Amino acid sequence: MKTKILSLLSLSVLALLMFAGMASAAIVLDPNTYTTSIAQEDSSSFNFNITVDYDATESNATFTTSSVSNLVSGTNTIVSANIVVGTLPSTLAAQATSSNIAVTISVPSATALGTYNGTITIDAERENDSDDDPDAQTIALSVTVTASTELNFCEYDDGVSTNLGELDVNIKDVKVVSGFGDDEEWLPFDEIEVEIEIENKGNYDVDDISIEWGIADEDMNEWVIEMDEEDEFNLKDDDEEKLTITFRIDDDDLDMDLDELNGGYRLYVRATGTIDDNDSPNDGEDTCASNYETVSIEIESDFVILNDIKLLETVQCGSEVQITADVWNIGDDDQDDVSVIVSNTELGINKVIKIGDIDAFDNEVLDTFVEIPEGVEEKTYSLKFTVYDDDHSIYENDYDEKESIFSVFLKVEGDCSVSSTALVSANLESGGEAGEALVFKSTIVNSGTKSATYTVNVASYAEWANSVSIDQSTFTLAVGASKEVLLTFDVKEDASGEKQFNIGVRSGNDVTTQPVQVEIEGNALQDSNKYLWGIGILNVILIIFIIIVAIKVAKK
Repeated sequence: MKTKILSLLSLSVLALLMFAGMASAAIVLDPNTYTTSIAQEDSSSFNFNITVDYDATESNATFTTSSVSNLVSGTNTIVSANIVVGTLPSTLAAQATSSNIAVTISVPSATALGTYNGTITIDAERENDSDDDPDAQTIALSVTVTASTELNFCEYDDGVSTNLGELDVNIKDVKVVSGFGDDEEWLPFDEIEVEIEIENKGNYDVDDISIEWGIADEDMNEWVIEMDEEDEFNLKDDDEEKLTITFRIDDDDLDMDLDELNGGYRLYVRATGTIDDNDSPNDGEDTCASNYETVSIEIESDFVILNDIKLLETVQCGSEVQITADVWNIGDDDQDDVSVIVSNTELGINKVIKIGDIDAFDNEVLDTFVEIPEGVEEKTYSLKFTVYDDDHSIYENDYDEKESIFSVFLKVEGDCSVSSTALVSANLESGGEAGEALVFKSTIVNSGTKSATYTVNVASYAEWANSVSIDQSTFTLAVGASKEVLLTFDVKEDASGEKQFNIGVRSGNDVTTQPVQVEIEGNALQDSNKYLWGIGILNVILIIFIIIVAIKVAKK
C-alpha cells in the first residue's frame, strides 16, 4: 500500500513539474552580467539578446515591461534614469532570438568613486496564457566609477589640491584664423587661435598662476600637442585675466605624425597657482582648475594644399621673384600629376608649375621664378596660387568644399618710372606732286601708364623735300589721350616716285619712330623741257657728225 502511495505521489510531482514547465515561458538573456569601469561624466554601452527557450509547440512570448534598478554603492546611488535600455521586441516565437538590444549607462560628473551594483529585469509571457505570472530574467550590472579626465588633469603628485582659491578656467573662443577647418573641426596645417579666461572667484589672492594647455584624446594617453606652459601671473580675489594661445596643426607643433591623427580630441587647459593669504591656514596651498573643449581633426581622401609660401615682400619693377612653397598631400590617398598655377592679371603673370606625384601625408617642393614687368604701378599686388589635380580640376575638401586656393601679397616699388610710350600713325591730307606743298596728318596716342610730354620731329626727307613745318611740336597727353599734328613738306621741283620720311616722337628717354611712305608725281613741264633739251643735244651731235663726214669726203 505504501508503495502505491509513493508511486502516485511521484507521478503527481512529475505531472506538477510538467505542468509548471508548460505554463512557464522561459527566456534566456545573453549576456546576463555586465561589468565595466566608467569615468565620471562619461558613459559606456553594451548589447544583449533575448532567446525564447521553450518548446516550439508553445505560443509566442510577449515582452511587456523591463525594469531597471538603481546602481548602489553603500550610501551612494546612480539612479536608474541614467541607464537607458533600447526597444524590446513586442513578441518572439519559440526558439527565436532577438536582435541586439542596446543599453547605455551614464555616470554624472559628481558621482562618488566606487563600485555600483544593480540589475536590468526583462519580463516575458506567453500569448493567450491564462497564467498571469510572467517569466522574468535579470542582467546583473557592476560599474566601477573612476575619476574623470578633467579631475585627473588637476591632480598633484603630492596629492594636494585644495581648490580653496576657487580658480575658474573658461575656453572663451576657438577659431581657425587660417586654413580650411572651422572652430571645432580642424584640418592639417590650420592655424588655431584660442582665447582663455581665468577668474579668481575665491576670497584669497592666488599667486604664480601658470596656464598649461595641450591636445589629447579623452583618456590623455595620446597627445597631439604635449602640454605647453604660458607665462605666470597673479590674480587678486574677484579678478580675472585673459590670454590667447596660437598653434598650427603641422609638423612643427605636433607631437605625432599627420597620418596618426584619427578624429576626436580634447583641447585641455589647466590653471595652477598658490594661495596667498598670511592670515589663512591655507596660505601657500596649491589650487587648480581645468577645462576642456571637444575638437576633431579631419582627414580628407583627396586634398592637396600649399604651406609655407615664401617670397620677397617687396620687389622692383623689371626683376625676377623667386617663390618657394611646400605642396602637401594631406589626404590619405596618393595623388598624381599635381600642378600649381601662379597668376595676377595686372602683372600679366599666369605661370603653370608642374609638381608631379605626391604620396599620402607627404610633400613636394615648389620652386619657381616670376617676372615683374617694367612700368607697372607701384603698389601691393595679390598673387593667386591655385592647386590642380591630374584632371585639371581645383582640389576641394570633402568637409565643406573649400577650394585649394591661396593668396600672398607682393609689394612692387622701385625702378618703375619708365618713360611713357606712344603710338604714332600718319595719313596723307593733301598734295603729292613735285614742287607743291605736301601735307600729312600724324596722330600720337599716349599708350603708357601715366601722363607724358611729347616732342615731335621729322627726319629722312632731304632727298625729296626742301623743308618741313610742324604745326605743334610739343604737347602733353594724359594716359590714353591722343593729339593730331600737321606736317607740311616743301617738295622739290625734281622729286618723283616713291619716297619715305620718319616721324620721331620723344618722351623722356623713350623715342618712338614711325616710317611713312609717300608717292611723288614728277613736274610735267620740267619733264617736257628735259625731253626737248635731249632732242636738241642729239641734233647738235648729229650735225657735228655730218660735218666731220663731209670734210673727210671733200679731202678725197
